[in-house]
Amino acid sequence: MYFLLLKYVHIYKVESWSVQNITTQSNLKSVFILLATNMPKQWEAMIDIMDGNPSWCFGKHYQIIKQLEMVGKCEDRFGVPNDLQLPDLFLLPHNLRRLKISCPNLLNDEDPMPTLGSWLTFLNVLEIGVKSYTGATMTCPSGGFPDLYNLVLHDLDIEEWILEDGAMPKLRIVTLCKCTKLKALPQGLQQLKELKKVKVIAMPELDQVQCYLLHKAGREVIIRSSEEDFEHVQIPKDDR
Repeated sequence: MYFLLLKYVHIYKVESWSVQNITTQSNLKSVFILLATNMPKQWEAMIDIMDGNPSWCFGKHYQIIKQLEMVGKCEDRFGVPNDLQLPDLFLLPHNLRRLKISCPNLLNDEDPMPTLGSWLTFLNVLEIGVKSYTGATMTCPSGGFPDLYNLVLHDLDIEEWILEDGAMPKLRIVTLCKCTKLKALPQGLQQLKELKKVKVIAMPELDQVQCYLLHKAGREVIIRSSEEDFEHVQIPKDDR
C-alpha cells in the first residue's frame, strides 16, 4: 500500500532497505535517509529513481571503515514543516573517520564547523562541497577537529574563513577549490605546525599574501587555475 499523501520521509539508522520500497509519487516533497548501509549499485539505482524529486539526501554509511558520504540535492530549505533543521549533526556517529557532504543547501546558512569540530573528535578527513553550506562565514573554533589531517572545501560561497588558535592542530593538507568569494586564507594556517600542503584551485580573486607567507615558511603551496586539477576525497566502493 502506498501512502499517496505522504510528503516528507526522514529516516535515521537504516540497516537494511530496498529500492523497490520507495515510490516517487507526486506528493513527495523530500526524502532524507541517514546512516543507511547498502552496496554501491543499490545507491546508484536509488539516485536514478530520486533524480526528479525536489529534495533528497542519502547518508551512505560505510560502518567498518567509519565513513559517511552525504549526497543529494535540496530546495532552499529541506522541505520539512515547522522550520525543522536537518540534518541534526549530533546524530552523526561520534567515531566517524571520514565525512563527505555533497548535497546543495543541505546545511543551509548555519555554520556546521563548530558542531562538527566538537562532536566528531576522531574525524581525519572532511570534505564540504557543492554549496552544501550557503553561509558567508566559516569558523573553526579553538579545540575543534583535534584529529583532522585533510580538509577539502569545494564550491562554497564563503567570504571569510576564521581558524581560531588551537583548532585543527594536526591538519596537514588543505584544499580549496572554486570558493570564489573567499577573500583571503585565514592567518591561523600559519600557526599549524603539522601543515605541509595548501592547494588553491580555480580561485583567481583570492588575496595571495597568505599563500606567499606559507610558502616562505616552508609549506608546499600549489595554485592552479582550472577546476580540472581538483580531486575529491576518495570514497571506497564497499564496506569491506
